[in-house]
Amino acid sequence: MTKYIRTHALFLILIIFLNSVIVSDYLFFGTKAANFDATTHVTTIAQFHKAMSEGDFPVGWADGFGNYGIPLGNITHQLPIYIGALLTFSTHDPLLSFNLVYLITGIISAITFYLFLSIFFSSETTLIATILYSLAPYRILNLYTRGALPEFSVGIWAPLIFIAIYFIRYSGRPIWYLLLTLSVFGVVETHPLMVLIYAPIAIIWYLLVIKIDFAKTLRIGVAAFFGLVMSSYYFLPFLIESKYLYFGSTISHYARNQTTLLSSFINPFWRYSCIERNDIFGKCHLIKAGVLETTIMIGLIIVGLLYLAYRKGILTKKVTIFHQWQQYLLSNKHYKTIYIFVITGGLISILLSTNALEFLYERIRILGNIQFPWRFLSAYQFFPPIALALLYEYLRKYKWSKIVWGLLIAFIIFTRFPQLYGKNYTNIPISNYYFTKLNLHALTMNPIWTGDSVDYPVRREKAYIIRGSGQIINRDLKNSSRQYVIQADTELQVSDSTFYFPGWHVYVDGIDTDIQFQDPSYRGVITYPLSPGKHTVRIVYEDTKIRFIGKIISIISIVAFCVWGIWIIIKTKLSRKLK
Repeated sequence: MTKYIRTHALFLILIIFLNSVIVSDYLFFGTKAANFDATTHVTTIAQFHKAMSEGDFPVGWADGFGNYGIPLGNITHQLPIYIGALLTFSTHDPLLSFNLVYLITGIISAITFYLFLSIFFSSETTLIATILYSLAPYRILNLYTRGALPEFSVGIWAPLIFIAIYFIRYSGRPIWYLLLTLSVFGVVETHPLMVLIYAPIAIIWYLLVIKIDFAKTLRIGVAAFFGLVMSSYYFLPFLIESKYLYFGSTISHYARNQTTLLSSFINPFWRYSCIERNDIFGKCHLIKAGVLETTIMIGLIIVGLLYLAYRKGILTKKVTIFHQWQQYLLSNKHYKTIYIFVITGGLISILLSTNALEFLYERIRILGNIQFPWRFLSAYQFFPPIALALLYEYLRKYKWSKIVWGLLIAFIIFTRFPQLYGKNYTNIPISNYYFTKLNLHALTMNPIWTGDSVDYPVRREKAYIIRGSGQIINRDLKNSSRQYVIQADTELQVSDSTFYFPGWHVYVDGIDTDIQFQDPSYRGVITYPLSPGKHTVRIVYEDTKIRFIGKIISIISIVAFCVWGIWIIIKTKLSRKLK
C-alpha cells in the first residue's frame, strides 16, 4: 500500500484537483443553476434533512413534498440524498449540500476508476485515461445540463465491481467478495435502475475474467445477491407498494424517441439552448457521447480488424505494426482480455442506447423502466478511456510518446473545459426546498387515489374541520406524525390535509380509527370522524408489514456483513502474525 501511494500520490492529487475544478462553477456561484433535475434532488435533500432532524430514520414520509406529502423515502435514490441530508446539518443549506455531494462523489468516482486502471497500466497511462473519463461528455451533461446527481454519483461503483471480480479470480481472498457485496449495495442505494445498466458490462467482465469456474460463479452470485438483500428496507417496499402509485399502475415507462443518434457520437458542437425542444432556460439537453471518444473506439476497432485480417492471411504483406501489436497483447496476460472487454462492452452499450433494440424496451417491462435508452451511456463512458489506456500504453515505448501524452491532455482540457458551467443561476430561498406544492417527481409518483397535488389548497396547519361544529385546541405537527386536541361540539369530520398512503393510522383517544380517503370532495386526503366531546388525536405514519420485513432483513444482513468483514480482518491479521 505504501509503495502504491508513493507511485500514484501525485497523480491522485491531480485527479482530485481536476474533479474539484469540474464542479467549481456550482460552488463559485452558490445559487441554483437552471437544469432538469437539480430542484427535485435539492428539495429531496431538504425533506430528508427535516425528517431526520425530527427522528425519522430511515426516512419514509416527506410531508413538505407535493403539497400534502408523498412516501418519498420509499421511492427516491437513497445514498446521495442521505449524504446530502447529513451535510445539511452542518451547512444549513440543502443546495450547498447538493453541490458538495457532487464534489465528493465526482472525486471518489474518478479515484475508483483510476484504481481499476492502475492494476493493468502505468501511472501516466492511468492518469490520461482518468482525465478523459472525468471530462466525459455524458458526465458533464449529468452535472450541468441534467442535474442528475444519482446517475453522476453511481459511477463510483462500476470500477469497484470490476476490481472485485478481477481479484476474486487472481487472489481469491474473501475480502474481494466483501467488496463485490458492498459495490452492488452501493449501486442499488445510489440509483437502482443502474443495476440494469451495469449488469451487461459486469457480466461481460465476469465471463472474460472468471471463465468457467462453477464454485467461484456461485460465490460471486451469492455475494452480489447479498448486496441486494442489504437494500431490502428500500427496494422491497418500492416493488410491492409502487402499485399504489400511478407509477406502479403504468404498464411501461419507456419514452419513445429518447435514443442516441449518429450525431451523438460524431457532432463535436455543444449548443447553449434548444429552441425547438423548448430547452431555453437550461442548457441544451442534447445527449453527447464525444467525438474524441468515438475516434478512440473506432481506432481500436480498426487496429483489431486489421490485426485479425493479418492473422487470417487476408493481409499477406508482412507489416511490422501487426507483429508489434501481437507482442504487445502477449506482453501482459490481461491486455487481450481488456481489449475484448472494451470492444464488446462498448458496442453493446452503444447498441442498447440506440433505437435498434427499441422493441425490447417496449416489450420487456423491467427494461422499459430505464425510460431513456441513452442512459446506457452511463456504461459506455467507461470504455473510451480504457481504450485510450490500451492504445497509449502501446505507444509508451516510443520516445515521442511523452509529447503525445501532453498534447492529448491539453486537447481534452481545451475541448471540455468550455462546457463546465451552469446556466441562469437564480437565488432561491432555502424555505422553498422545505415545502413544494408541486410533486417534483411528477404526478406518476402520487398515490392513485389522489389528483394533481397543485389542485389542492395549501394547508400548512394540517387539520381542519370540514363538517360539524368544534374547535382544534392544540396542534403538534411533525414530518410523519401529528397530535391534536380537538373539542367536538357535534359530530365532526376532520381532514388532515395529508395524502393517504398505506401506513398512515389515526388514533382517537388511543383507539385506531378508520381512515376515509375516498370522499370526492377531498380526494385521496386523510379524513376521519369524531364524536362529540374532547379528544386527543394522534396521526402517525407507521411501517406496513412489507416495510417492517424489509427493515428486519436489512438490519440482519448489514450486521452479518459487518461481522463477516470483521472476521476477515481478524483472520487476515492472525495469518500474517503466524507467517
